[in-house]
Amino acid sequence: MRNRFLPFTLASFFLIFLVNSSCTKLDTTSLGSDLIPAVDNINTFADTLSIDAFQGFFDDTTKVNNSEAHALGTISNDPLFGTTRASVYLQFKPSFFPYYLGNATDTIVGIDSMFVTLSYLGSYGDTVTPQQIQVQQIFDSNFKKNPAELRSVKYAPAMLGPVLGSTTVIAQDLKNRVKFGHKKDSVINQIRIPITNQDFISKFTDFDTAFNAPYHDTTSFRNVFNGFAVTPMGNSGNGLIYVSVADAKTRIEVHYRKRNKNVLDTTFASFTLFSTGTSTSANGITRNYSGFPVASPGPDNIYLQTSPGTYANLKIDTLGTLSNRIIHRAEIILEQVPADAINDSLFEAPSFLYLDLVDSSSGALKWKPIYFDLNPATRYDPDYKIGYPFFPAVGVDPTYFGGTRKLKKDASGKSVVYYDFNVTRYVQQLVTKSKPNYTLRLFPPFNFSYPQYSKNIFSYYNNIANGRVRLATKSNPDLKKRPKMIVIWSKIK
Repeated sequence: MRNRFLPFTLASFFLIFLVNSSCTKLDTTSLGSDLIPAVDNINTFADTLSIDAFQGFFDDTTKVNNSEAHALGTISNDPLFGTTRASVYLQFKPSFFPYYLGNATDTIVGIDSMFVTLSYLGSYGDTVTPQQIQVQQIFDSNFKKNPAELRSVKYAPAMLGPVLGSTTVIAQDLKNRVKFGHKKDSVINQIRIPITNQDFISKFTDFDTAFNAPYHDTTSFRNVFNGFAVTPMGNSGNGLIYVSVADAKTRIEVHYRKRNKNVLDTTFASFTLFSTGTSTSANGITRNYSGFPVASPGPDNIYLQTSPGTYANLKIDTLGTLSNRIIHRAEIILEQVPADAINDSLFEAPSFLYLDLVDSSSGALKWKPIYFDLNPATRYDPDYKIGYPFFPAVGVDPTYFGGTRKLKKDASGKSVVYYDFNVTRYVQQLVTKSKPNYTLRLFPPFNFSYPQYSKNIFSYYNNIANGRVRLATKSNPDLKKRPKMIVIWSKIK
């Protein structure tokens, strides 16, 4: 899986073109003007096709693996999309068994402190409002049964213990250097949660290595320490923090004093996710839309939110009526309906949207990749019948296919987001071979799969729970914002 935290800055492959609002014909086009013949309404034409858009809500079972960024924190008030709560569940282990602190010849004098630390990657939403997070022990034995098992974002442990420690985090300050270990060591981009529960510290630092004691072997350790939950406290924040659970800076630190040959020293030991073998992690994320516009979108708008989130179905009925012709360019364009500038800036639109096909031809509803246009550099077959993979082996090329977040000024001078998709080859097949005019599914994925063909999960370019946008439908009162497909074509001579 790729690290998707840093936003992609992909250049647009095509320039936006001018649409004559009073007619469905275009007099000129600058859309790929070096590749597409000029529209003269004699030899080359351009049609604007209306798009119906219908809101949908995922019953989301997205899974986040150990190598991907995990979300943590609370969005307490997004005026359009409500609230989000994200927790991280971890299982740390010692680096060897039977485990002991320091060297075999050391005498442990005392424990100074303990911390649970998280490697910080970045943030989404409000970065200046303080956010409180806490650590608890997981008492759900099912969490540790199969370390290789991926759990969906719906996961939450059946039972958590008392709070072991807490801290207050301001996201914009996490890049500052922090010193620890009697100021002998320092770190940046790390959240440090002090463990203050003395009963737990005593339990965790009981270094008896007798048979079946906690530190004797991995099974014994898991039987005592199922894992740890890092959760937001209340509604103290209004944004998400992203952490790497696989990084060595995500760990439990035990700071202690030791003596060896009458020399007293202070140091620390750490347990990480990958210290020994494979450990379990999970990212539990809950959305609450109740009482917010997304819950009752009405006919004018659709609401898209990155997994776990929402989608929209797009129908282009007139596309199925087009006669055979040469398709020079077919492009879907969707534009943001802004709310207020502050919140639209805090809660940015998804970096990428994705389109696939809704297929009910077999009687059972399923989805499949769009034909041809995901990546022109490789062959694939969404029907999985002619020997090619059903999905591009090298993934989607967003520079060609589109779906990348772009900015422009709307008629009122506001900066708004828009997305476009190149579906030229798909439309050419539709009009030439009279293929089905499928409904399209539009969504901002973290990942997705096509289970009728494979258990493979395809990672996309958005981080989990990062991004939301409100888009216009064809009922929106602003004519220029309505979704459309532009088809530039010539007659077959």
